[in-house]
Amino acid sequence: MRFLMRMTGKGVSARQQLSYDLLGASEGMRLLDVGCGVGDDVRSLAALVGASGAVVGLDNSEAMLAKARELSAGKRYPGEFIQGDMLHLPFADASFDGCRAERVLIHSADPIQALAEMARVTRAGGVVVVTEPDLETLIYHASQHDLVRRLSLWHCEHVRHGRIGRYLPEMFLQAGLTNIRSMPTVAQSATLSSYPLRLVDRATQHNLVSAAEAEELIAEWRRRDADGTFLEYGVYFTVAGRKG
Repeated sequence: MRFLMRMTGKGVSARQQLSYDLLGASEGMRLLDVGCGVGDDVRSLAALVGASGAVVGLDNSEAMLAKARELSAGKRYPGEFIQGDMLHLPFADASFDGCRAERVLIHSADPIQALAEMARVTRAGGVVVVTEPDLETLIYHASQHDLVRRLSLWHCEHVRHGRIGRYLPEMFLQAGLTNIRSMPTVAQSATLSSYPLRLVDRATQHNLVSAAEAEELIAEWRRRDADGTFLEYGVYFTVAGRKG
């Protein structure tokens, strides 16, 4: 949950808005957000579809859903939150006008099955939108180029589907979706967070880097963070397809 709460800011907001636009989110639509987490997108979409529409957020974590309901309390358009498995969505065929997911297929045991389920519950003519990163594109600005390259590759290899972003268009084809559009965007941060620090710590524990290398890299990142030259980049792919 801490990771989801941390992922805010202009970059994420731009990707969220892109997915809303691709869905065509508007008054009266019924939409599904798979892997909704704490419900930020559900609330935003609910405001777009209004009282005549509906937005359902699904997550497998009751803790996430409890937080989502807490944050939605008192909102004019709070949305609805349901616990469930993305591999077996608890909805009838063609239940929604559109369906979206962001940063969840990367962790799925079977992302192709998850996407097929999203297509199944979307009506004919409706749109499915998915946003996922390609972790091999992760770049941290540092003088130790080889070390940072090793870190990025190691991180990509140790996430279940670290390169999923680049594979989304062919996955959409396999799911029978048409009019497929793929839009890469670059996320960036100029502030050092705990995420790369934890990455270095894990890599050190697995003997990918030495303690001396880790100490030098972290010291450089902290200097860059202090003088305003720290930079982190990564490519996300937002892909949309229409249900036939």
